[in-house]
Amino acid sequence: LTFEEGNKYYFRDVTWTGNSVYSTDQLNSILAIEKGDVYDQVSMNHRLSGGGKQNEYDVSKLYRDNGYLFFQLNPVETNIQNDSVDVEIRISEGKQATLNNIIINGNDLTNEKVVRRQLFTRPGYLFSQSDFERSVREIASMGQFDPEAIMGEGGYSIVPNQMNNTVDIIYNVTEKPSSQLELSGGWGGNTFVATVGVSFNNFSTHRFFEKDAWRPVPLGDAQNLSFRFQTNGTYYTSLSASFTEPWLFGKKPTSLNLSLYYTRQTNSYIYLNVLNNNEFMEVYGAAAGLGSRLKWPDNYFVLYHQLSWQTYRLQNWNYNFIFNTGLSHNFSYTISLQRNSTDQQIYPRQGSDFSLSLTLTPPYSLFRHYSYDENGKKFYVKNPKDINYDNWTSDQRYRWIEYHKWSFKGSVFTKLVGDLVLMARAQIGYLGYYNRNWGYSPFEGFLVGGDGMSGYNTYGSEIISL
Repeated sequence: LTFEEGNKYYFRDVTWTGNSVYSTDQLNSILAIEKGDVYDQVSMNHRLSGGGKQNEYDVSKLYRDNGYLFFQLNPVETNIQNDSVDVEIRISEGKQATLNNIIINGNDLTNEKVVRRQLFTRPGYLFSQSDFERSVREIASMGQFDPEAIMGEGGYSIVPNQMNNTVDIIYNVTEKPSSQLELSGGWGGNTFVATVGVSFNNFSTHRFFEKDAWRPVPLGDAQNLSFRFQTNGTYYTSLSASFTEPWLFGKKPTSLNLSLYYTRQTNSYIYLNVLNNNEFMEVYGAAAGLGSRLKWPDNYFVLYHQLSWQTYRLQNWNYNFIFNTGLSHNFSYTISLQRNSTDQQIYPRQGSDFSLSLTLTPPYSLFRHYSYDENGKKFYVKNPKDINYDNWTSDQRYRWIEYHKWSFKGSVFTKLVGDLVLMARAQIGYLGYYNRNWGYSPFEGFLVGGDGMSGYNTYGSEIISL
């Protein structure tokens, strides 16, 4: 094969005709072609129309985000002189299109209002390409439908009507089994492990009193109700229950989360045919949280508040913590700011997930006016900073724990080729105290490495899996 490559050409003048909505400077800033750049039709067309890919900003999407669904453009080479090319981009803006019918197909179990409230495309609104793409992303992230189906071919249809400047949008969803029943058991190392759990991920409290809805439980409102019990006899027992309402009162994207749990871990052993249970840790806990979607800086942000209560009961537990026997209470408030723009929950191909959180307990030691002497007798102290905690027993010192805990987590997903995705992740955590004399909290520290005893609910330390 013999190739004749010819000469190399460059852009000279790029002009626009037919544009009245956006100025030439605005369009040039998106096109990003300067005089003297190598003449590259592929890059030029990509910045003009984007090739139809989602989440890519181009001139065509600029117009479509403002309702100009019938917008058309045509780049024409008007003059070729020496090694330079003049290009004129001819635009036909058309009229703005208004959303007419928004149709949802395939939701045989999930209530239509649950799907419709996730949409950013509503009848009477101007068509917006970004709002349409965001609606597809929200449906894929719900967990009730197959995300691959809604984001693939046939998952949606845009039906324009240029006669009356309207457009219909059809979302074709595919229900997937979202509830789970877990029954498992195993034997190994002279230990039996059993787990019983049930999770209804499409629960409906509104249909609770409808007799026909109990098949086996009322479903359809995308609420989550779960119960789980796990034990391996004397070594480990765990009970937990949780409830989540993603749209409290059904009008705003404000989530309600409630949880209760109990865990007991022991280091039991048999000596002379007698079972010894003198080493154990018990944790009781409850939490309630509210999360609200924000409008600023953008509507991917969620502000979350949570109040939680935990009680730790330790007896001869010489693992992980800085004391081994006593009763501790942890009453805390957590505020977190989260931003999740991934395209789906299970296997994200693009987007990012960031969270910044602060957990606070009351600074008990800063207001305490009593201490203990060497004989354990309580006496009055005028200044809380003068308290010497060396004479305090662990049960006295850590009865009410205090700390402030900061954490940041971030993940960025970048599609490389096809379904090959690169995830870059970083986590930062800091545990601080209010009073140097009181010192660090025995709980809520960080353990780096491992997977956190996969399958077990552990408390007292945050596992940073590696």
